[in-house]
Amino acid sequence: MSSLLIPISLCSVLSIGIDVVELRDGRGELTGTVQASDMGSLRLEMTDGKRQQIPWDLVRSIRFEDPGNHPGGMKERLQRADDIWRARSRLQRGDVELAEPLFEQLFEPSIEHRDETDLIIAEGLLRCRLSRGELVEALVPALETARLRGLGVQTDRYDDLSVIYDPSTQLCIYLPPAWPQARPLPRLIQQLENWDAGGNEDLARIASKYRILVEFPVGTVVGVHSAEVPDVGQDVDSSHLGVKLLELALQSRNEDP
Repeated sequence: MSSLLIPISLCSVLSIGIDVVELRDGRGELTGTVQASDMGSLRLEMTDGKRQQIPWDLVRSIRFEDPGNHPGGMKERLQRADDIWRARSRLQRGDVELAEPLFEQLFEPSIEHRDETDLIIAEGLLRCRLSRGELVEALVPALETARLRGLGVQTDRYDDLSVIYDPSTQLCIYLPPAWPQARPLPRLIQQLENWDAGGNEDLARIASKYRILVEFPVGTVVGVHSAEVPDVGQDVDSSHLGVKLLELALQSRNEDP
């Protein structure tokens, strides 16, 4: 009886598929079984039983043990992984002109996005727009970067570049609350109104104040004390430094003598 147990046991082990994930940036390969994937990451169960979540910008290719049996949509996700890596690596070497169009295609603000891949994209686009001096266009990626950072999401991809985020204020330090545009931008105002802070009340108030500053880019903020301009004058004594800074920026342009 015992002689039959050995081959049965061996068959059980051999039936487990071994997939190979080739990583970028000289990080070698990981072997195991691809468990799942989504827009945020690839999940791999290692041969030692440990589970690993891999950001897409690090995935160069996947060799499946059974090429005919892999998760649906994997071809498209690998193409997206390649685009994320190209955008990120171009930014790292200072090629903003080629990096930004890719980041723009990849960027899609959503509270469903909570992974390192999402931070790499949001902060990448933010850095590109700051580099070009497009301060107003940098607002939404700045808010999305702050939301992800506030959730504890981290990445080391931009550690060799300048620091742009201040956790104490949840603001981008290169985004002063004043805009060179003489006309309001309806498209951006709509984007700021639709942006979802995911339950972060401080960030929601920051976004609301940014919207007002964009709506009134120069001169006084008309009706600063009226119901026509909501969320103004409510946070002068706020304990949140970012909210208070933007509130003071609004109050400094109060039309009331």
